[in-house]
Amino acid sequence: MTMKSSHRYEHIDSFKKLSDTKMQLTYEARLARRKMDLAIFEVRAALSPVRILSSLLTVSIKPLSKGLFNWLRGLFTRKD
Repeated sequence: MTMKSSHRYEHIDSFKKLSDTKMQLTYEARLARRKMDLAIFEVRAALSPVRILSSLLTVSIKPLSKGLFNWLRGLFTRKD
């Protein structure tokens, strides 16, 4: 939505409306900043070396542990 700046604030015809609009824009700017900060935090958390390493270990340990479990089960079932 692109509005010309001259038409965007036509409804402001008093100091009260100017003050209200300024406050609304301040809150919108704060909200946008908080959303941006949260997005940056989430990206940093997702790309942290600790998280990446733990994900890699989890992905690689599951098949290894399953293979080890099957091997051990095979050893015990042969003895019976």
